[in-house]
Amino acid sequence: LHTTTSPLDAVSPYHAFSAASPCFLRKPRKWPGPEGFPSTLRLLWDDRALYVCWELQGDLAVPVRLKEAPLLEGALKTLSSDQQSLLFDERVECFLWQPGNSSEETYFAFEINYGGKVLTNRAHFGGRFGFDWDASNAFAVWTQEVSVGPEGDCATKALSCRVVIGEFRWEALGLDHRKEIRLGLHRAQHPTGDLSEALGAEEAQRLLQGMIWTSWIDPDDAEVNFHRAEMFGRLLLQPSGIQQDGSCAAARFLSSKALRILRSPIPRLEECPPGSLLIRAKYASLCGSDFPFFREKRDPASYWDRDGFCGHEAVGVVLDSRSDRFAIGDTVLSLPSSYFKSHVSKRADWFDEKVHNVLLKTSPVRGAFCEIFTSHELYTYKVKECQPRMLLAQAVATILRALRRLGSVVGKTVVVQGQGQNGLMATRLLSQLCARHII
Repeated sequence: LHTTTSPLDAVSPYHAFSAASPCFLRKPRKWPGPEGFPSTLRLLWDDRALYVCWELQGDLAVPVRLKEAPLLEGALKTLSSDQQSLLFDERVECFLWQPGNSSEETYFAFEINYGGKVLTNRAHFGGRFGFDWDASNAFAVWTQEVSVGPEGDCATKALSCRVVIGEFRWEALGLDHRKEIRLGLHRAQHPTGDLSEALGAEEAQRLLQGMIWTSWIDPDDAEVNFHRAEMFGRLLLQPSGIQQDGSCAAARFLSSKALRILRSPIPRLEECPPGSLLIRAKYASLCGSDFPFFREKRDPASYWDRDGFCGHEAVGVVLDSRSDRFAIGDTVLSLPSSYFKSHVSKRADWFDEKVHNVLLKTSPVRGAFCEIFTSHELYTYKVKECQPRMLLAQAVATILRALRRLGSVVGKTVVVQGQGQNGLMATRLLSQLCARHII
């Protein structure tokens, strides 16, 4: 999609890609190893550069530390130790090639780890690499980790995703965007395991051999090699003036007490586990548990740090469904993914691994103050009508659960502290449950 300004100049570079349609990285079918974590791509361009945004889900590893020289061959042995270590990091990659640009068919490879360190390569098909070219004017990188779950004592681990944005400049690369350009986009992920300790040469080699690779291209063969023409797809640049918008409105905290309405990428169910739902919010309300954040009493690295922030009381309509229980068009009361991921990750005494573990699978996280948010059938309930008063259903359910735990109140005196929304409803329900005196 064409842009008139660089996304790196935006207040939030990630949100500058909201209008662009997403595509997804997947493990080529015939390649060995497990499936990788979900990865979403969005691309923009202008006359100056190509801009690529990777949104990376899953457990993100820290950069690898090497305690001795790794077992590398050929041109890789000439790299500095700092450059060599990047080859073992989790990272994203962008390869650019203009067919027919020279007799040697030069292509450019950028390998970017999650800390923004880049290994550049002016390469040639056939295996000749050029790590010594001056790429200082050819690219720029922006990266940020976005927290989508609680940290500290309230959770077993933090939930987060990493956003990496690369700017690749046409002129510095000698590429003419008016002619055919081919593109390779990839992600390297570590297999499971703790890599906090420095690795020896053999350990590093096993890590490299066990890397999980995903790509937007499936070559339909078992050759794990990105440095070949089959791993490049054609880049189609939409002309300026094309009207396309894959975004929706969302409220987001940029800092405490600073709430802004931004354009947010619309999530897709292709990125979500079975049972997931896409909901268009019609009405959402604030909860008393939200207010401390406005008073700077909440850790910003919590589920508030997401598009739609802390909204978790919402009614709306199902836009798309991966559930047999809900159809497109159903009117529902639904808790958004930002809330239930925070809730479920605490693994309270009610947590059932077989039932609730699906909620912790990686997926796009949104709060209810997002025009379109993700949810799940386990946290969604059909309602007869989509009206503001239906927002009270969640509060009523909370009070009913409390009263069940209280036991019988028939003929008893009950004190209700506070007569706000919930206090008034509790008073009414206690009266219906035949309490003798309600104070």
